[in-house]
Amino acid sequence: MPKGHHHLESNESSSHDSSSSHSGRRNRRPERLLKWFDFDETPANCTAPFTPMQTIPSGSPCTPGILLATITLSDINPDDRVFIEGTVGWLSNTAAATVQFLIIRDNEPVPVYSIVDTGLTGTAVATSFHHSETGVLTTNPSGTHVYRLYATTIFTNTPGVFPVVIGPISFEGQVIDENNT
Repeated sequence: MPKGHHHLESNESSSHDSSSSHSGRRNRRPERLLKWFDFDETPANCTAPFTPMQTIPSGSPCTPGILLATITLSDINPDDRVFIEGTVGWLSNTAAATVQFLIIRDNEPVPVYSIVDTGLTGTAVATSFHHSETGVLTTNPSGTHVYRLYATTIFTNTPGVFPVVIGPISFEGQVIDENNT
């Protein structure tokens, strides 16, 4: 399972200059520096029949079910933008099912993001999502937060039959400096 993070120094960013066709002056666009990047990825099982990686357990909405991936983002200031995206491949086995995917920051009781997706009986589903947030406060000096991706089955039309994760699981996050423009 590939996993990694990278802290970017300010000299790794790029600024863009654009020429104004009317005045001949060069205007400097504001920089948005990528400060931190982390990802957690599990490739798909590419051979049929799909071998389930994990069963997605039943649960109540907004309640974490099974942990799918974890990323750690550092150097977050309140005026930075945190951008998270991911994709989860899952199979609605022999029952139609509705799955809720949750992103939880640190150990907070309320998810920072959730999405619900439905699969018909026997269908493979790729659920993708994007989430951004600003104003993330931190009490530690490194500005570090851990984001976890969970999945919970909130409906199945056949009791006791739950969907399964077949992959891929891709979960990545970025910290973008100074979101003031």
